[in-house]
Amino acid sequence: MNHPVIKLLILLLIVVVCAIAGTAIFMGLALANGHSLFEIQNNGNDMSYMTPNLNRIVLAVNQLFTFTIPALIFAMYFYRKKVFSYFKLDKSPNPLLDLLGIVAIFAALPLVQASFQLNQLIPLPEWAINTEDQLEKTMQNILNMKNFGELIFSVILIGILPAIGEELIFRGIVQTELEKMFGGIAAIIVSAIIFSAIHGQFEGFLPRFALGALLGCLYYWTRSLWVPVIAHLVNNGSQVIMLYFSDDFNIEDINSAPDTNMLWVLLSSAGMIAIYFAIRQIRPKSMDLEEQDSITRAENEMNV
Repeated sequence: MNHPVIKLLILLLIVVVCAIAGTAIFMGLALANGHSLFEIQNNGNDMSYMTPNLNRIVLAVNQLFTFTIPALIFAMYFYRKKVFSYFKLDKSPNPLLDLLGIVAIFAALPLVQASFQLNQLIPLPEWAINTEDQLEKTMQNILNMKNFGELIFSVILIGILPAIGEELIFRGIVQTELEKMFGGIAAIIVSAIIFSAIHGQFEGFLPRFALGALLGCLYYWTRSLWVPVIAHLVNNGSQVIMLYFSDDFNIEDINSAPDTNMLWVLLSSAGMIAIYFAIRQIRPKSMDLEEQDSITRAENEMNV
């Protein structure tokens, strides 16, 4: 039961069961608010027919039942009283490491922009384009913020909930278990691919993969889930806040990026290298010993 493959299969089963429960709740909410089964089925991923607040509640249910709740059930099943230790949340956040994580998010923007431009060169089938259009309409409805209260609600939905739930799943569990089998680099890449694919937004697959890889690196370098959680929150939350306060910023800006050039890409790459060495200098030396102990424990689990 301790082998990573078995644990990941159990995680998948938990996610599927919880997602079904979340879908049932979504259906109940939609029906209770006067929407028919035909309307729900006919609109697919486009939920803009709902009121913005109902759409936000549905998104919250989706986030909780797809990521946060499955991650907690998995951790409680396998680790019980050591849940925080397993997720590497048992130590208080290190302000310097967290700050470097935030700096890394913004320093990586040219790389993310370049990956977006590359993504635009990939032809997409019609069904993928239709899915993108449906998801965009849903996000437009959710991010139609008319007052400060709706801004706070949106920051919670798009900033806080994904930062917690997605990091618990993709970095805290998937990357951790894959690392036991394939090592750190492969675990970062594979978990980032899954992270990007599960969002179902094909026009933004490569930039979301780049973001996932960066968050995976931050987790691998710092051995603390606090760092990618806070970086993820800042990345998502800042976009929502910019959308609310800027007259020129619109929903399409979230899914696109301005042109960038090779100089900025090179500077961004150099920045990532500098951040890596800064983290190695700042993080407590005890983390190096903990990292070795983690590798030893992983090897023992593989042999069970």
